[in-house]
Amino acid sequence: MPYAAKMRKRGLILAASNGLDTHVRAAVDGLSPEVADSSHTVNAFRKSDGLLVISKFDFTWALDRGYQPENRIAVVQNPLQESFLERPVKWSRRPLALYVGRPQGIKGYGCILEMLRRRRPTGVRLVLIGISARKLTEDLSGLAPCDLEAVPGGLSRQELIQWYEQAAIMFLPSMYESFGLVVAEGMACGAAAVATPTGFAWQLEDRREVLHVPFGDADALAEALELLARDEQMRLAIAKNGYQRVQELRWPNAKAQLAAFLERMQQEGPKGQ
Repeated sequence: MPYAAKMRKRGLILAASNGLDTHVRAAVDGLSPEVADSSHTVNAFRKSDGLLVISKFDFTWALDRGYQPENRIAVVQNPLQESFLERPVKWSRRPLALYVGRPQGIKGYGCILEMLRRRRPTGVRLVLIGISARKLTEDLSGLAPCDLEAVPGGLSRQELIQWYEQAAIMFLPSMYESFGLVVAEGMACGAAAVATPTGFAWQLEDRREVLHVPFGDADALAEALELLARDEQMRLAIAKNGYQRVQELRWPNAKAQLAAFLERMQQEGPKGQ
């Protein structure tokens, strides 16, 4: 059978990523995009007929790196569980800043430790979920941080929601996020977000829907937490705008985005035809 006939008969081959490993290697390991692209997964991204990612952050990277033309890349954002949507919110809160994540470098844990060693934010209580008190004490070399609580992971969704609803601020200084669902969950529960421009937070408007901080900058992180702790008007504005923004993260929207992409790919057909 001639090659062209075989191409007409084959089905679509689509690649889907919950986080582009090439993007991770560039963001976390400091590799140049060219070196990061030496990963074998790049072949899957480039040779497939289309690519599906979960954030505009990864979409832009994939497009800039030439993994696929724009018409063959789609974003289907992570939807929130129904229990997080349109929740009644009490906007007046004590100055509590919440972190939810593993104690790993990719999550900005090193930046948090540096902040606690060098410049502990004043006027705000910090709660770190996903980190044991023992590990935190060891990582701080026995330094006893004040206004700080470590809560091991494994919380139920309802327990996590209770923490979100107490938090005036949700912070996540990650080096890379494919999406960063905990930020969106915190925003849906009325917390103002402080985050590095990665994942979902990358597409949020700075100082309106989020307060962006530079990657790995412990001083900037401390300053951002202090600013929102003392400027109630700014915190409330960011919290309320963020709350409205995340209401779009719904399962019907995700299904519609996926269906539109699959329909478009069927119309485009396999590459080379």
